[in-house]
Amino acid sequence: MSNSKKNTNNHAADALLLMAKNQLKKGDIVKAEATLKNILTEWPNDAGSNELLSMILYKRGDMPAAAECLIRAATNDELNPELHANCGSILNLLGRYAEAEAALRHSINLDPILSEAHAALGIALEGQKKISEARKAFNDALALRPSYTQVIINLGNLELRSGRSLDAIECYSKAISEEPLNAAARANLGTALRYIGAVTEAHVQCQQATKDDPEYPEGWNALGQVERELCNYPAAISAFLKAVELRKGFIEAHANLAGTYFKAQELNLAKNTYNSLLQIAPEFAEGYNGLGVVCTVLGDKKNAISNFRKAVELRPSYGEAWANVVSACEGEVSKSEVDIIKEMLESKSIEGEDLIGFYFALGDIFEKKKSPDEAFNCFVNGNSLRQKVLKKKKSVFNPKQYAVDVGIIINTMDRNFIDSFKINKKPHLFPLHILGMPRSGTTIVEQVLSMHTEVKVGGELGLMGHILGHFPKWLNDLNELRIKEIYDYYLDTLSTLAENNSIVTEKTPFNFLYLGLIEMIFPQSLVIYCRRDSRDVALSCFKQDFKSPTPWATSIEWISSYIEAEIKLMAHWKKTVDLPILEVEYEKLVQNPEEQIRRIIKFAGLRWQKSCLNFYRSTQAVYTASSWQVRKPVYTDSVGKWREYKDFFPKTFIDNEQLS
Repeated sequence: MSNSKKNTNNHAADALLLMAKNQLKKGDIVKAEATLKNILTEWPNDAGSNELLSMILYKRGDMPAAAECLIRAATNDELNPELHANCGSILNLLGRYAEAEAALRHSINLDPILSEAHAALGIALEGQKKISEARKAFNDALALRPSYTQVIINLGNLELRSGRSLDAIECYSKAISEEPLNAAARANLGTALRYIGAVTEAHVQCQQATKDDPEYPEGWNALGQVERELCNYPAAISAFLKAVELRKGFIEAHANLAGTYFKAQELNLAKNTYNSLLQIAPEFAEGYNGLGVVCTVLGDKKNAISNFRKAVELRPSYGEAWANVVSACEGEVSKSEVDIIKEMLESKSIEGEDLIGFYFALGDIFEKKKSPDEAFNCFVNGNSLRQKVLKKKKSVFNPKQYAVDVGIIINTMDRNFIDSFKINKKPHLFPLHILGMPRSGTTIVEQVLSMHTEVKVGGELGLMGHILGHFPKWLNDLNELRIKEIYDYYLDTLSTLAENNSIVTEKTPFNFLYLGLIEMIFPQSLVIYCRRDSRDVALSCFKQDFKSPTPWATSIEWISSYIEAEIKLMAHWKKTVDLPILEVEYEKLVQNPEEQIRRIIKFAGLRWQKSCLNFYRSTQAVYTASSWQVRKPVYTDSVGKWREYKDFFPKTFIDNEQLS
C-alpha cells in the first residue's frame, strides 16, 4: 500500500493502533508511544497513529512534534473536520497562524456547525492581525453555542489586545460566572486588570488561577507579567520558567521570559532566550523584534537592523518593528521600504500599535528629508492614537491636576519637613542621581560616568516610583517606618549593583519629583540636573513613542505644562534641599564637551580619567531612546531643532524666556 494514502485497509496497522489505544486506557503511556512509533516506522503516514501520537506529545508539552504528527494525519485524512480543527488549534499554539487558518477553513467547509473550528479560526485570524474577521469568527462560534466559555474568553482576549480593556473584563467576568474555577478566565481577568492599572487586584486573580490549576501554563504566564509589572523580576522569571516547563512550545511565555531578562538587565540571558525562542518558532516576528531591541541596547547596530528587517519581512504590517528599522537606520531607508510604510498607512486593515508604529516611522523619514510639515503631521497622528490607547488603560494626563500635585509637594516638603524625617545612617555607598526632563542629556551624562573605573552605572532603576506608588498617597503615608522601608529597599538594590564601587548612578529622569525624599534617606547623595532648551525637549519628546505610560508626552501643550511644573519644582528643591546639585546644560555639553565633562567628574569627587571624553565608545548598555545618538561623538545638529517646527508650537511656549 502506498504511504501517500490513509491505511484504511491495513489490518496490521489497525491492529497495532488498537493495541496502543488499549495501552493508553491502562495508563501505560510509554508502551503506547513505543507501539505508535513502531507503526509509523512501517507506515509513516498512517493518520490514526499520527493523531494518537500527537495527543501523547501534546500532553507532554512537546508542541512542535505534536503539530508535525497532526499535519501528517490531516494530510492523509482530508474528510475529518475534527482532525483538521485540532491541527489548526495546535498550529495556533506554535504561532503558525496562516497554516492554522487554512486547516480551520477546511474543517468549517467540511462541517459548518463545528463551533470549535470557528473558535480556533478566530485565534488564527487574530494572530495575523485580521481583527474584524477574528471577531466575526468568535461571534459565529457563540451563535452556535452561546455558553461556550472558552470562546467568551477568546473574545475577551481579542478585545483586550484591541485596547478595549473594560469590554475584556466584562467577557472574563461572564466566563467566570459560567465556570467559577476556570483558571483561564481568572488569569485573563488578571491581565485585563493589570492593563487598567489595577495591579493589586490583578495579582490576586493570577495567583488564584495558579491555585485553581497549577498545571495551567497560561496562569503562570499571566502571574509572571503581574510580577514584572511590580518590578519583582525574580518572581516573574520563576513564573515564566514554570510556564515554559509546562509547555515547551509556549511562544508567549518564552517571549515574556526573554523580555523580563531584558528588564532585569540580564542581557546575555535575554539574547540567548530570544535565540532559543526563534529556534522553536522561526517565523515569530516579535522574537526578531525583541532580539533587535537587545542588540540596540548593546550598541550592535548591524544585528539590530538585521533582526528588525527580518521581523518586517515575516510580518510586513508590524508597525513597531518598522519604527525600529527606521530608528536604527536613522531615517535613511530604501525607497521600497518607504513605499511599504506608506502603503500600510493607506491600508484600512492596519490599526492599534501597528498603526502608531507606522506613523512614527514615517515621521522620522520625513524629518530626515527635511520635510517638517509632513513629519509633524505624522507625529500628531501617532500621538493622537497613543493618547487613545493610554486612555483605554486609564492612563491620562490632566495638566491642571498635575500643577496642583506639584504645588502640594512644594507646600509640604519644606526644610522643616525634610529635617523631621532624616535617616541617621551613613551607608558605604550612595547613589549619584542624574535627573531632569527626558531627552535633556541624562543618557550622555550617564555614559560619561560609565567610562570611569570607580563608577557603576545603574541605569533607570525607577526605584522611587516603584516603591512609592501614586501621588499624593505616598506623601500622606510618609512616617519614620515608611522612610526606613524605602531606605532599606533602595540600599539593597544599590548594594547588589555596586560591586566594588562606592558610586552608583541612578538615571531615572523623573526623580526630580522626589528630591526632598532622596535627601531624607541619602543625605550624602549627589545630584546632576540636566537642562536643555525646553522647546527642543518638547519636540524630542513629541517625536518619541514612549512605550512606558507617559500620556503627557502625546501633546505639545501637555509637554509644555509638564516642563513648566518641572522647572517650578526644581527651583523649589534648589532653595530647600541641602543636596549638592550640579546643573549641566545640554547645549554647553555638546558645544564644549571637555569643559563640561571635567565639571561632571570633579563634582562626583572622582580623579580625572581621559577615557571619559570618549563616552561614545562605552560598552555600557543603553536602554533609552538615545541609544544610537550617544554612541556617536558629540554633535550639535539637535540644538535649536525646534525652530524647524516653530509654527506648530504654542506662541506662549515659544516666547517664554524661562523655558529657553
